[in-house]
Amino acid sequence: MHEVFKDPVKASKEGFLENPGMKYLGMQRSEQLHLAYVAVMNFRQKHLKFPESAEEVDEVLKMANMINDEAKEAKGMYVE
Repeated sequence: MHEVFKDPVKASKEGFLENPGMKYLGMQRSEQLHLAYVAVMNFRQKHLKFPESAEEVDEVLKMANMINDEAKEAKGMYVE
């Protein structure tokens, strides 16, 4: 493991930095990022600014959950 931190390229079998794959990270990163982006853009459209306070961030989180729930019901792309 120490070799990986010293020189990740040499530690790789292929001789280059490997992509670990999203399944090993335990999340669907691209879907989560998309959901977060859409929620922030919806907040910005509604309030004409980006979220700044903890309350506004909570509102974005609620928006993201609502968007995700609607997508799940419609059998679209959603995050578990």
